[in-house]
Amino acid sequence: MALPVWPASLPVVPLRDGTGPASLYDPPIETEMEDGPRRMRRRSTTTWATVAVRFKLTNDQFATFQAFVRDTLDHGASRFTMPVWKPGATLPLPDKTVQLIGDPQMQTLGPFNFVALQLCVLDY
Repeated sequence: MALPVWPASLPVVPLRDGTGPASLYDPPIETEMEDGPRRMRRRSTTTWATVAVRFKLTNDQFATFQAFVRDTLDHGASRFTMPVWKPGATLPLPDKTVQLIGDPQMQTLGPFNFVALQLCVLDY
């Protein structure tokens, strides 16, 4: 089954403030040994990074975003694909598989809505 796609009417390049990688990968699993250093190993063969992004949306874009998260993503529970910004990236941004972490943080200032998201990004 194909994953839902980030709506084309929503921005893909985030605002500079509040944006960036929070973690590039999950830390390894550590096992305490009776003698000597701890044994460390990867958690997974895939690499999921946590990335914080912040978007400036118009009221129409916010309505699209809200419907996408609520209806298409089943209240943010489903994975989806979207172009993901990375330091030094140029347009067009590469499409990545992502999932929302927690609730989006929203703030309205005048005619704009600022939405901050924590994304779990595959192969960031």
